[in-house]
Amino acid sequence: MGKRRPDDFTTAQRRRAYANNWELLRREFPDAIAIQKTPHYICESCHFVSASKSDFNVDHVVAEVRGGGRNRVSKATNEQLREAQRIDADAHEIDAAIALLYRLGDNASILCTECNNRKSDLLFVPDHCGLAYTRHTDDLNPRHMVEGPPRPGPRW
Repeated sequence: MGKRRPDDFTTAQRRRAYANNWELLRREFPDAIAIQKTPHYICESCHFVSASKSDFNVDHVVAEVRGGGRNRVSKATNEQLREAQRIDADAHEIDAAIALLYRLGDNASILCTECNNRKSDLLFVPDHCGLAYTRHTDDLNPRHMVEGPPRPGPRW
């Protein structure tokens, strides 16, 4: 295994990011039995869902070249943030959780490989890209399975 770059996430940070992602996915689709029983992950941009970690990357929300840092959130804080993201959280709790993420330096997100490649060092993933658009037959997102693959929205 090669030497880690200083901007890489640690194994524990990656594991925590994937665990958070699965937990949020389980909360979004409580009736999806496969998602509840087996770890599945969702791209935070295009919402592609898969059980294969190889379809995803832990990425910096804000690229380090643009001032973003590594994920430095403790386990206790991570649990506090997860609780603040429960389905019945009000707008104030959600805003407080987002502010806490920024203040503490949680800079990790889960993106599918295509969204991650297209984002590169940009601040945002470009519109209408991602595995949900290009591999919709492999997409296990229950909403996409019922409504069809996502459709590009109107440009501004």
